[in-house]
Amino acid sequence: MSLIRGPRFVDLPIRLLALIMGLTVLIPGSFEIDEPRYVMLIIVAYALFFLAPFMPLVAGLLSTGLSMIFVMSYPDLENMFPEVLIFAAAVLLSHRRWTAAVIATLGLAAYLATCTELGAYDGGLAGFIDLGFGWLTYSLLGLAAGLVEARIRREITRRERAAVEHQQDVESMRARFTSDMHDTLSNSLATETAIIRTMARTTGSPESERLLAELSLVNAEATKRLRHLVSSLSSGETQGQRIRLHTEMRQLAAMLESGCAAGSIRLSTHVTELPTYASAALGQHYRAILLELATNVIRYSTPGAPAALDVEMRRNSDGRTELVCRSTNETETELSETPRSLSRRARRVGGACRVIADEGHRVIVEVVLPVRYVTAGTDDGTSPARGPGQHTEGGAQRGAAAGGEGGAAGGEGGADEIDVLCSHDDPMHQDTSDAHRAGASANTDDTRKSAGAAAASGGSELPESERSARRENRIEA
Repeated sequence: MSLIRGPRFVDLPIRLLALIMGLTVLIPGSFEIDEPRYVMLIIVAYALFFLAPFMPLVAGLLSTGLSMIFVMSYPDLENMFPEVLIFAAAVLLSHRRWTAAVIATLGLAAYLATCTELGAYDGGLAGFIDLGFGWLTYSLLGLAAGLVEARIRREITRRERAAVEHQQDVESMRARFTSDMHDTLSNSLATETAIIRTMARTTGSPESERLLAELSLVNAEATKRLRHLVSSLSSGETQGQRIRLHTEMRQLAAMLESGCAAGSIRLSTHVTELPTYASAALGQHYRAILLELATNVIRYSTPGAPAALDVEMRRNSDGRTELVCRSTNETETELSETPRSLSRRARRVGGACRVIADEGHRVIVEVVLPVRYVTAGTDDGTSPARGPGQHTEGGAQRGAAAGGEGGAAGGEGGADEIDVLCSHDDPMHQDTSDAHRAGASANTDDTRKSAGAAAASGGSELPESERSARRENRIEA
């Protein structure tokens, strides 16, 4: 199809016209006599119609020479080669190849002179009027096609230039907006940070320290969001691009530590080895989860007691890879139920949130997000979900077996990007959200009993049977 369409807009109608004219050889009465040489010359003449749109000058020169041969052999019969010559001249004019078009026209004039001298079919005034009218008609059509093509190309060039100028204007406007926004907001946030640190050094009330720590976290998060926004506006990146997971996680952990330190909250963070990249959807979820875990530590931890925030990758008993965010702190009040907002956010991506309490008033809030590897790297079997140096011989087989249940991609060693396993924000999951919430409410009593059993045993983990039961309840919900 591209051969018929051609590189120009006017090539398609020209080539379709050549196809129609070439196929007229099939019309009965195209051959006046049955002599083989005559039939062969007529077939060649019609075949040159197919060549003319692609190689008009070659078709014109061949038509000129063959027309001379034809008129000398059959002077009393109609000659089709001048028709091809006229058509080739029109195609040359559509390409604005003026010299070649003049050469084709001179060939037609030489043919008319030969016919007149030999007294052939196309000779004399009648032949001149007939072929001259045909040449004039086709030449005007060729010139019109060339002018239309030039007009179209000129309009395309004008619009491309306008699009480039508009893009430059947008880039300039975005640069000015980014600069003004950064200068205004960053100065305000820096002033707030200085005020928070000054108040933290002067206040002595635990409640005031908690409020200052929360305010410091909000300020730090706003500063980080401003940096992301300025970076995206400066580079033109889209929000759907992947993020550097390991780097972002460590920066976020350092931000949480400094924010809590501003409010005299002793929070230590630990981030294990993570994949290099993560999807934007996963980034939104883990940022919100870590911020809420840190906020809960500030609100409910015992004043002066140390707290910890851990992030790691691990495999569960089903072979699926999970991103785990865990906070550990001492509290004076008993926390028997999981935080609702954390539970909802975890369920949106097929994960879970649980609370573990022991006898020493230590509370562990753990949020588990099942993830999948988007791209695979080396096949050495090293899994980021395990510690450094540990290898899995059948990683590819287990990953493929768990893929139907949303497990990690097989052989994820060296995989450089992870994404959420599933999202209940999708339409296919919206119908099950109510049933999921109902199942979660029905299992609240079991959760409290499980937490109490764990506290009575003095351990920091739930029994394996209880974990399996809760996993089945989540899957059913």
